Amino acid sequence: MRKVVKSASDAGQQFWYITDNSPIEDDLFTSTDLCKSLRNQTVETLLDEEGIIYVGQDEDGDVDVSLNQRVIGTYQGKTRTQNLIGVLGDDHDVVSISTRFFKRNEEPVHIENDYFFAYLLEKVLHVDVAKGFNFPPLKNNRWKKLLILLFPYFLSKALQVGAYKMYVRREYNDSRLKGTVDVARYLSIDIPFIGRVAYTTRDLDLDNPVSELIRHTIEYIVSGFKIGQQLLNGNKNVRDNVRTIRLRTRRYLKSERNKIIDWNIRHPVVNEYFRSYRLLQKICVAILCHDSISASAVRNGHINGILFDCSWLWEEYLNVLLRNKCKGLSFVHPRNKSKTGKQYLFGKPEKHDRNSEVKGVTGLIYPDFLISSAPIVVADAKYKPVDNISGADYLQLLAYMYRFDSRYGQYWYPEPQKDDNCKPNVNRLELLTGIDDGEQSKQFRQEEQKVVLDKVGFPIPGGASTYEEYSSSMQKSEEQFAQSIMALQNHGIAS
Repeated sequence: MRKVVKSASDAGQQFWYITDNSPIEDDLFTSTDLCKSLRNQTVETLLDEEGIIYVGQDEDGDVDVSLNQRVIGTYQGKTRTQNLIGVLGDDHDVVSISTRFFKRNEEPVHIENDYFFAYLLEKVLHVDVAKGFNFPPLKNNRWKKLLILLFPYFLSKALQVGAYKMYVRREYNDSRLKGTVDVARYLSIDIPFIGRVAYTTRDLDLDNPVSELIRHTIEYIVSGFKIGQQLLNGNKNVRDNVRTIRLRTRRYLKSERNKIIDWNIRHPVVNEYFRSYRLLQKICVAILCHDSISASAVRNGHINGILFDCSWLWEEYLNVLLRNKCKGLSFVHPRNKSKTGKQYLFGKPEKHDRNSEVKGVTGLIYPDFLISSAPIVVADAKYKPVDNISGADYLQLLAYMYRFDSRYGQYWYPEPQKDDNCKPNVNRLELLTGIDDGEQSKQFRQEEQKVVLDKVGFPIPGGASTYEEYSSSMQKSEEQFAQSIMALQNHGIAS
């Protein structure tokens, strides 16, 4: 099985295909300027590049806390990928990082043909991937298809914040003077005096360059692609959002598109309240800049592209799945990114009254999942191979279990489905007691004191000829996984 596949792109660049959480053993790729630029660079560093779009966010637009993870890192002298997937390119090379769970003939595929990734997008971001696979490849730009499919979702998220408003300078020449007289224009066009005065105003306006950028993107998608009309008419929510933008941009002129793009490149959204518009702004600019990842658009060695945090997608996918499938269980899903569902390790008790209301809490924590139905289960979603769940992972989960008086913890991780049997694989660990002093004094705990960690694998189907076939296989795995979680909840400690 080849770890790296290369081909020539339409723009004359070299195109490379690799997968996440995998070693990179191709000396030709590791010697490229692109790989050298990406190696050991954190997400936080890459986000300083205006051409990088990062999708690892919550509903409010806060970036994921794992900004210190790397696209390509060096570990024990070996180069390998982590949990990030996407498409990145410079003026010579473009690399597609797809998930390790979907290949063709045991070789990596372009991310736009990765069915597992597409399935996660459909469930978490509500992307209409069925339309995406009928979307013809875009010449010179293999990542714009992803951006266009994501556009309705991020438009919806931005509009949930409210209408984007900003002060806009307008020029007028009429008899209704209400701003500042523009003396130079007045002397130029209004002399001799005929009842008009040239003046300017600075108004808080819905029709502003950011709103106009969104409008230009809508019109570009609708008019530029056969599938664009279907995509933006996909459901009532999308149609309403498109209508809202059109109503707010009465001054829209197609001829001003380049002017609007240039303004938005120079003026990124910085207002914290409208931070969800920042990512939408970047997506719009990338869509409208036709060759934004091709050689003609990359200047001074800058890297352009889009990154997805698969660990975040996996966690949010499980949240959607289990809430829909495990109706009898009560799930708490704290989110460290949106600061919801906060939990704390410690409180500072009053000196004379331990029964008083807990105040002065400290030790903020965000367990991935808490199943509050008795018995309490603390669960951790891990987008990593089962053999890599160890060390610090154990310590963190055990600390959470101790905090919530739970004797039962679970890891939920994806693993390749080995055969037609969709039943999840469960690897059980039990916490030992006693001190290992060389005389074999460590031992298993008594039944009433038993502490259990289960690693529950979600079987991910392999290749499929169509996305519909793949989706059907995933649904079967979902049913089996949900049934296993329910069964372990009922019998986990005792089994």
